[in-house]
This record gives sequence, C-alpha cells and structure tokens, in this order.
Amino acid sequence: MRATRPLYREVLRDAVRIVWRNKHLWPLGFFAGMLLSGSPYDLISRSWTLVLGSPDDAYRSGLAADLYALWNAIAEKGLAGWTWSIPLLVAVLLVLVAVIAWISVVCQGALLADVDALDEKRRPDLQTFFKTGMGKFWPILGINVLLRLAVTLASLLLAAIVIPASRYDGPVLLAATIVGFLVLIPFSYVAINVAFFAAMGIVRHKQGLAESIRDASRLVARHWLVVLETSALVFLADIVATFAIAAGVTVLTVPFFVLFLGALATKSAIVFWLVLTVYLVIVVGAILVAASAVVTFHYAVWALLAERIRTGDVSAKLVRAYHAMRRVFSRK
Repeated sequence: MRATRPLYREVLRDAVRIVWRNKHLWPLGFFAGMLLSGSPYDLISRSWTLVLGSPDDAYRSGLAADLYALWNAIAEKGLAGWTWSIPLLVAVLLVLVAVIAWISVVCQGALLADVDALDEKRRPDLQTFFKTGMGKFWPILGINVLLRLAVTLASLLLAAIVIPASRYDGPVLLAATIVGFLVLIPFSYVAINVAFFAAMGIVRHKQGLAESIRDASRLVARHWLVVLETSALVFLADIVATFAIAAGVTVLTVPFFVLFLGALATKSAIVFWLVLTVYLVIVVGAILVAASAVVTFHYAVWALLAERIRTGDVSAKLVRAYHAMRRVFSRK
C-alpha cells in the first residue's frame, strides 16, 4: 500500500515540537526511563552486558549473588553477630525497588497520556495524566515485567551460545558473537516496539494487558518495515544528540578548566573542591536534563507512530521507493 502522507517527517517533526514546547514532560521522561527508556539498543546493551559481564555467573541472580558475597564478607571479618542486618538490607532494597518501579510506571502512563493529549490538541493537565498513570499502573507494570522477562530469557539463550564459545579463540568465538547479535538485534526491536505500542493501547484505547500485547504484536508484524525505518531514524537522531551533549560538555569544561588552573595557582584546597563541586553539579545536571529530553523524544515518537499506523494507510519508504523505481522502468 502507498502512504497517504509523509509519515516519518510528520512523526519526527511532531515529536520534536511536543518535546521542545512542553518541557514539563522532561521530568516525566527522566523517571519513566528508569525502567523503559524507549531505545532498542538499550535493550541490546543490557542483554549483552548480562551475557558477557560475568560468564561464570550468567545463570545466577545478580541480587542473590551480591547478597551472598556480602554475607561472606561479614562472616570473614568476624561480624557474624550482625548477620541479622541481611534481612533488613533486603527489605530496604525491596522497598527502594518498589518505590522506583511505582514512580517510573506512573510516569510512563502520565507521559503517554500527555503526548496523546498534545497530539489531539487537548490542553495538558498533569493531575489528570498522573491519575491515568496510577489507574493504569498494573497493566503497564505487567508490560515492563514481561519485557524484562523476555530480555532475561533471550540473554540466557544467548549465554548458552556465547559462553561455551568464549573458551575458544578465533573463528568460533567470532561466529558465536555474530550469531548472538543477529538474534538479539531484531528481538530487541520487536520487544521494545511491542511494549510501547501495548502501553499506548492501554493508555489511549483502554485495552487490557493481554489485548494490548496481542494488538501491538499484530501492528509490529504488519508494519515491521515501517517500525524498522523509524528505529533507524531515531538511532540517527540519538547519534546527533550524543554529539550535541558531548559538545555542550566540552563548552562547559573550558571556563572551568581556567578556574581549575586558578585554584591550583592559589594552592587553596577549598577553592579547588568548590570549583570541582560546581563543575560536577552543572555538568551532571546538564547531562541528566539532556538525557531526559532524549527519552521523552523516544516516548513521543513511538506514541505518535503507534497512532499513525493504527489509523492511517502507511507503507515503508523502501516499499514506496521500490514501486517508484518500477514505474520509472515500466515507462521505458
């Protein structure tokens, strides 16, 4: 089928406009990105780190391994009488994880509801959007949990391929690594897009968890090339954003470098640490703000794309180019 409008240009332009004109979305993007950042290569990175980060413990829980190591450290130092603190530590960690998960999931729902309202030219109402995020907490949390389980399962399957091959050098390890990436990349693209489309179905179309995942899977399967092309454009946009952030950090560093030289010339430790603290606060703050804007852009792109392919007659750019070439050659 032929597209009735310039899909990618429209989606990216509207996403940039929404993100730039509505900076109140950036804090939502920051917290929403704690669990779901919106980038398939983030899933690729996490999965690959899980596979190769600790090959001998690839099939063990990271939290369980950390607690076991902490227990041994306490026992070795003769502090066995303090082992009662382990359950307290576990309880504190669980509460902290629960709070972060709650904030992130609520912000995911609120951000998607806000983008939906802006797309329909409705007036933003953060109170209503937060209510939407809280009301849709469980199904959106279910999407996050299923995504994590899928990534973990894929990582374990990859570990079964890559870890045995890591005992060999040369062609065997290279072939296993290539196969691992060939499996992981399309899986990550499918998983992240199904998750976002399903979350949008829950927020905008009031679907249940199972219905939203089924509908999102059908959308991705039917328009996989459109999704892939959009992902490539988002990836290029992220590269530009990364260079822009690096350039901004460099510009911020130049005047502080002069201040550092001045602090060293005065031989004042207080001045040096004061300048260093101010520099770190400004740079880290700027990076967090920029990263929040990028994550918000991801959410806006996928939310807008989900609605365009739900309601519009769309086709991939490559398909349109192919048909255009056929028409040109057929005239000859």
